[in-house]
Amino acid sequence: MTACAGPRLPASVSLPDRFEAWDATVAEYRFRPGDELDVRLIHNPEFSDRLTVAPDGQIAMPLIGFVTAGGKTPRELQFELLARFRRELRQPEVTVVPRTFASQRVFVGGEVANPGIYDLPNEIGVLQAVVIAGGFRETAREDSVVLIRRTPRETPMARLVDVASVVHEGALNADVPLRAHDVVYVPRSGAAEVGHFVDQYIRQVLPFDRSISYSLN
Repeated sequence: MTACAGPRLPASVSLPDRFEAWDATVAEYRFRPGDELDVRLIHNPEFSDRLTVAPDGQIAMPLIGFVTAGGKTPRELQFELLARFRRELRQPEVTVVPRTFASQRVFVGGEVANPGIYDLPNEIGVLQAVVIAGGFRETAREDSVVLIRRTPRETPMARLVDVASVVHEGALNADVPLRAHDVVYVPRSGAAEVGHFVDQYIRQVLPFDRSISYSLN
């Protein structure tokens, strides 16, 4: 994978070392609680089922019982189910088809009018997320908006987005498309370092629940 650095920003702007380098590579989707999927057994359709991933990440299949789906890609879950059904059936052929995704949301916080969790209406960027959250407050630092995203290892990576250049200069390439569970955090203008601001206040504003949470330790 190729790491993608953010735009050049003022020397006073930095992020804590605890964040990994930004990587824009699109990772394969991993199931989360509330996702709905079809498990189909081609030669044994009586065991096919449409399932919802439980809050503990489990699904319950006939004949083989509980299987952990949370955190697995569709391909990984397919291999797991195939191995389990091979213990019970002669020549099973298993497919896994994602159907609905329970939590396609982003958190927008900091110096915006209406901080909170918002559903992703479609593919939007950081600027549109700020607009959905009511726009910048007068105290916002528009040139150093923090975007935090999970890596496939569930660790946080972050970059800074110069939204001011998008708004005032039409630099659309400076914006970044959002993905589910992203955190958009607008720091207060005048903060000497964005990293210090995030360290100081991030724990008070991020929603630490199962669907959108980060460990910054």
